[in-house]
Amino acid sequence: MGWLIDDFLDNISSKKIYFIIAVCIIGFLIYSNTFTAPFVFDDIGTVYGNNALRELNLLLEWWSFLKPRFLGYLTFLLNYKIAGWNLALYHLTNLLIHILTTFFVWRLVLLIFETPRFKESYISTHKKYIALFCALIFLTHPIQTQAVTYIVQRFTALAALFYILSVYFFIKARIKKSLSFFIFSIFSMLLAFWSKENAFSIPVMLIVCELYFFSNFRKFINLKFIALWIFFFAVCIKFIFQLVSLSDAFGKKVTFAGENITSQNYLISQFGILIRYLKLLIILVGQSIDHYESPINNIFEPSVVAGIIVLSFMVILAVITFRKYRLISFSIAWFLVSMSVESSFIPIQDLMVEHRLYLPTFGFSLFITLIIYYFSRNKIAKKWPYVFVILILIYGVMTFARNNVWISKVSIWLDAVKKNSNNDRALTNLGGAYSKDKNYKQAQYYLDKSLSINPKNPDALVIKGALIGQQGQLDEALDLFYRALELFPNHIGAYSNIAVIYYKQEKYDEAANVYKKILEISPDNVTVYEMLSYVLVLGGQEEEAKEYMQKAIRLDSSSVDTFKKMEESLKKSRDTKSLESSETIN
Repeated sequence: MGWLIDDFLDNISSKKIYFIIAVCIIGFLIYSNTFTAPFVFDDIGTVYGNNALRELNLLLEWWSFLKPRFLGYLTFLLNYKIAGWNLALYHLTNLLIHILTTFFVWRLVLLIFETPRFKESYISTHKKYIALFCALIFLTHPIQTQAVTYIVQRFTALAALFYILSVYFFIKARIKKSLSFFIFSIFSMLLAFWSKENAFSIPVMLIVCELYFFSNFRKFINLKFIALWIFFFAVCIKFIFQLVSLSDAFGKKVTFAGENITSQNYLISQFGILIRYLKLLIILVGQSIDHYESPINNIFEPSVVAGIIVLSFMVILAVITFRKYRLISFSIAWFLVSMSVESSFIPIQDLMVEHRLYLPTFGFSLFITLIIYYFSRNKIAKKWPYVFVILILIYGVMTFARNNVWISKVSIWLDAVKKNSNNDRALTNLGGAYSKDKNYKQAQYYLDKSLSINPKNPDALVIKGALIGQQGQLDEALDLFYRALELFPNHIGAYSNIAVIYYKQEKYDEAANVYKKILEISPDNVTVYEMLSYVLVLGGQEEEAKEYMQKAIRLDSSSVDTFKKMEESLKKSRDTKSLESSETIN
């Protein structure tokens, strides 16, 4: 049996086609239960229901191609053009990006062993296995589910793909002394910038690669060398500032619960969160779609102090292993640099999210691979690869199990509530999920619990209002919607529900005015144009309705079918009223 495993490992680590087949099979197996996972959380609005993703001209009007994430939005538009809102294609695209990234992780590790620093080293004799297991850990680790199964986090996966490609081509250019590979590296870097902002650390990572794999320290601090890197940095920074503004990047943010986030308290909070990230990577428990964290202002908070100690240890370990175990040092440097944009002093509304670990997981995968290699190769001789086989099996099973949580909106939010029962956002979304499933009793329970924790949660007020509105309590529902608008004046959900209530009450003019208000907030909302046209017709304003119908059709040609259905519905309604009138006369 052992020789079969040895032969299998030797084949997939040596031959590109076998590696690709193996990665595809493993990837599809552990993510096979995700293809019907629904749009959830930030998927809604960003992807699903985003009218700008229906046509290229609408996308260009809504989101400039000079802004980060444009490339991700473009792939979502292509998905929509091919399959509409069919979930399978969106998940398949995410999985293929993950598999492709895994392939280049494998190629990158192999390429590192061709650099001057490692070409003649003893460890390079095992480079095939080290590259293979590093890639498979990256592929199968459960933490990656947040960037693969969670559709909207394609931005993260795309950025990681082009980030790794940029580093790969840079190292290739240095080895081959090739200008063409250097151009490929720059082009990949630009694509990464267009995918997500966390890729802005690429210039720093390229310097890290230069220092670790090619230059000794004396050469690195050579004035000509420094001048070249300063010029490169200046060009990159200039380009980055074309994509984002300083005020947007460093401006004060507000959490979902209304807490202020500044650069200072965001940085302080990240020290404690670092420990939680490491726990997720090492212990493999505690994953959640929503790790709601409040900002910490006190640097002497125990979790913050512990985080500073751990970070200091990581930096010291990277320094002391630089000479003798340089690849271990590099894996730590990769982890820290790739996290630097999102986990330092640039404030982001959510302090902790799992998909921020997607790219750093390459550093973690390489670190774990090297630690197991160094500690086990002498003790169990040629059997050390079996340790990885067991580890990857564990990761694969846990990834499949984690993906089962994504099977429905109820299951994903129930999991989040179990992990943190005081997370009012998770409670709100769980209540909304139960409401969609028509489990109104459970919906009411979780919405009330959310509002007991945070009475100023506008989403909870709106969802609860919609819930009691369905039960006929229209006035009470309106009160909740208007309370939500006091807290969040541009809450489209609140306005939409108010319009629906006015429609039910046959107050068509009031409903039309509310829909017009929504269009002031969201001028390209096709559904609102359709509903506005409908209530205008009901209110006898057919000429005005035609104007909005034409606008809807210009935004989305499929609105023609919607209007045909509305026309049939109106005709049936009028025929019914005519029949009732006839029966009354008789």
